[in-house]
Amino acid sequence: MIEAPPPGFTITERGAIPPGEAARQLTALLAAKPGPQRVGVRFERAGASVYWLADSGADALEERAAGASGTRMQTVWRGHLSDRLLWAQTHGDPAAPGLAPPERHNLYH
Repeated sequence: MIEAPPPGFTITERGAIPPGEAARQLTALLAAKPGPQRVGVRFERAGASVYWLADSGADALEERAAGASGTRMQTVWRGHLSDRLLWAQTHGDPAAPGLAPPERHNLYH
């Protein structure tokens, strides 16, 4: 399980929701106030604890996920944050066509 997001993010806990709903929630959180923000949604997907972290100042979306086996992964999509969230609302994945692919890393204990 991933115990906590990186420092500086305001997190909304949502439980078991689909990724498209997590993207809608992040979009709403970013729209709630102007200026650079670091907000996130923690939810469950297929038995895994997942954080989607939006950093509007860095124009990036990060996913931190921990599966039942304990494997912890970090995926970062850089650029076009609002386009990625809009795509994810319908498709459940921020990997929108025509945008840069994500960077993936194992997070070790």
